[in-house]
Amino acid sequence: MHLDNDEIHIWSMSLICTAEQAQAYAKLLSTDETARAERFRFPEHRRHFTIARSVLRQILSMYTEIAPEKINFSYGEHGKPALASLTKHLYFNLAHSDDLVVYAIAHQPIGIDIEKIKASYEQGLPERFFSPQECESLKCFTDTKRVSAFYRIWAKKEAIIKASGKGLATSLASFTVSPDNIEEKICFAQETWHLQPLSIDPAFAAALASQHPAKNLLYYNFKDYTIKL
Repeated sequence: MHLDNDEIHIWSMSLICTAEQAQAYAKLLSTDETARAERFRFPEHRRHFTIARSVLRQILSMYTEIAPEKINFSYGEHGKPALASLTKHLYFNLAHSDDLVVYAIAHQPIGIDIEKIKASYEQGLPERFFSPQECESLKCFTDTKRVSAFYRIWAKKEAIIKASGKGLATSLASFTVSPDNIEEKICFAQETWHLQPLSIDPAFAAALASQHPAKNLLYYNFKDYTIKL
């Protein structure tokens, strides 16, 4: 799979599969990934992790020409995964919500997030995690649109946090994003990030954070590229 320096590739994949398919996906995981999967309390969460990491390995295999099961990961201070060898300067990030997983692949640091838009959100969450400006901006929306705006804000903030690799060591309320579907530049932890919403599925809010804007943003559905396991 070819990736130009000014491109970012966005992949999506349904996490719904049969028990037989889940077993096939599990064969690609490393020993530590298998152990991590087994620590999930609920079978659904275990299955989602297994599929998401297996698909990640298959996607990265297309870019690196390394067999999926032989790809090695390293982890940052706050748990962000990276290729153990960055000889090709290939960066990636993934996120999943409900039954959908998404991936971003680029030649620059990136972060991606996706959130299923539910019928409502827990009252008090904006005051706990959003900046005062974001809380005020939500008040400008009617009830239905306010819910969508809430999830847009949440996805954008998570994308920034993940791109930086700092995890939740820095407060979500320490920076402000727009509730609208617009591209913007955000200063976070003394760095500037390019932030843009993603159109992956109308039932989800999704966002991408990158150090530089992509000249080309290309979307792929993994089911069209599935490697036979």
